[in-house]
Amino acid sequence: MKESYHDEEPLQKESWHGVPIVMHQRKISTFVNELIRHGFIIENMVEEFFGETDTNSNPNEWYVSQKAALVPPTIIFKASKPQ
Repeated sequence: MKESYHDEEPLQKESWHGVPIVMHQRKISTFVNELIRHGFIIENMVEEFFGETDTNSNPNEWYVSQKAALVPPTIIFKASKPQ
């Protein structure tokens, strides 16, 4: 894998059916810090991976289970803003 978890620059990928793909990778701390900066209180966070790791997948593809095993593909925050 060429990309780093810590690199938050947009990644230009090969087009998909003629549509250019730009992936915006963000660290978990970036999301948490933005919520805090805007006055939210984080009540809960879920980051889970469901599925088997496919050892035959190509790690250079834009989404593969090998990448998902390193960083969760979905993160859910429950946050509220005090009144």
